[in-house]
Amino acid sequence: MWSSGAEAAINLSSLRRAGRTSLYGLMLFSELRRESAAIGLQRLVSLVAAQRLRPHVSVEAPWTEVGAIARQFLDRRVPGKAVLHVSESTK
Repeated sequence: MWSSGAEAAINLSSLRRAGRTSLYGLMLFSELRRESAAIGLQRLVSLVAAQRLRPHVSVEAPWTEVGAIARQFLDRRVPGKAVLHVSESTK
């Protein structure tokens, strides 16, 4: 758990009893060398458009509030996603 710095304990006996179980270390930058982020993002957009994935959006705000929203994320006060709206008049 690198983002929080907390250690994680794993009961290997439960993995063995489950059978056909894998333990995989995910490193984002290694994954991006294997497949472009654009491919994964397109997959997510398609799932949301088809309503097969419903992301938990906790905050919707204008992009001008990005600093306050970022602080909420850093303070771990946002349990889901944030959507920042960019209006046509601010371009």
